Amino acid sequence: KDDHDNIEEFHFQYKVRYFFEVPDNDEPAVELMYVQAKHDVVDARYPCSDQDAVTLAALQIQEEFGDCPESDCQYLAGNLGKYLSEKIISDRNDDSALEAQLLKLYAKLQGYSQQEARLSYLDYVKSWKIYGSAYFFAEPKQNRDFPNQVVLAINAKGILVVDPDTKSYLQEYPYSQVVTWGHSPNSFVVVTGNAVKQTKVYFKTEFGKEMNTMVRAYVEVLAGGAGGSTAT
Repeated sequence: KDDHDNIEEFHFQYKVRYFFEVPDNDEPAVELMYVQAKHDVVDARYPCSDQDAVTLAALQIQEEFGDCPESDCQYLAGNLGKYLSEKIISDRNDDSALEAQLLKLYAKLQGYSQQEARLSYLDYVKSWKIYGSAYFFAEPKQNRDFPNQVVLAINAKGILVVDPDTKSYLQEYPYSQVVTWGHSPNSFVVVTGNAVKQTKVYFKTEFGKEMNTMVRAYVEVLAGGAGGSTAT
C-alpha cells in the first residue's frame, strides 16, 4: 500500500460557544452567528413549528443563491435535507408539496441581500427562548415539581429547565432573578429571588463546572454591558 493510504485527516470546526450580541455591520461576526444558527435549526437543536422551519429555510436559500430565478428553479431538487430537519421532511412525507411551499416563500424574498437574509434569519431565531442554548442533562434534587431527569438549557438570557420528553419549559430563571449560583464536582445549584426571599434549587450533574463557567460569562457581560461572540 502507498503510505498516503494510511494518512489520517482531521478537520477543525469552529462553533459559537457564547451567544452574545454582535453589531449588524460586523459582517464576519454576523456570518459566524448565522452559520451556527442555520446548523442548529436544520439539526433540530431548537424545537420549532413547521412554518417557522420553512420560513427560515426560505431565508437560507435567499442567502445562498440570491433572488429566485424567473424560470424553473431547481435549487431544492434532492436537497431538502440541506434546509430542513429530517423530522420535518419525514413527518410531511410529501417532498413535492414541501418544495412548492418553500419556493413560494423564497420568491417573496426578492431583493434581500445576503447580509439582509442573514440578519433576518438571526432576528427570527433570537426571538426564541431556547436560542443559543447549551444543553446539560441533570437530576433535580428535593424538587417534586420536576421529573427525575431534566435538561438545563443555558443561554444569554438565563437558565431554562426543559422536559427532555415533551421539550416543554418547566421553569425559567432569567439572570435578573438569579442571586447567585455554584457547583461541585457532581452538582450545580442556582439561587433565585431577591434580598428578602430566596429559593435554592439543586441539580445532580457531572457538568457543574462547565455550567458554572458559562453562567458566569453571561452574567459578567450583562453586568458590564459588553458585547461580542466567542468561538471555540
